[in-house]
Amino acid sequence: MDRMLRGDGVTTMSKSSTVTVRDTPVDLRAMLLGHSLTLQISGGEVVLGKWQRVLMAELDGPRTRTVRL
Repeated sequence: MDRMLRGDGVTTMSKSSTVTVRDTPVDLRAMLLGHSLTLQISGGEVVLGKWQRVLMAELDGPRTRTVRL
């Protein structure tokens, strides 16, 4: 897993072929982290548990994002 997410630019697809893919580590990280979130709202406030936090990770350079409420 560490080798796949390291981002050295080479990803082994099978024993017989090696393909250079620049975005593969970014895509794998995004897949593991997820790309959407549903939050509970009560009294106009986000309800989070004691140890819960909402984080945004930018993995592939700055891009325009849309937040839907």
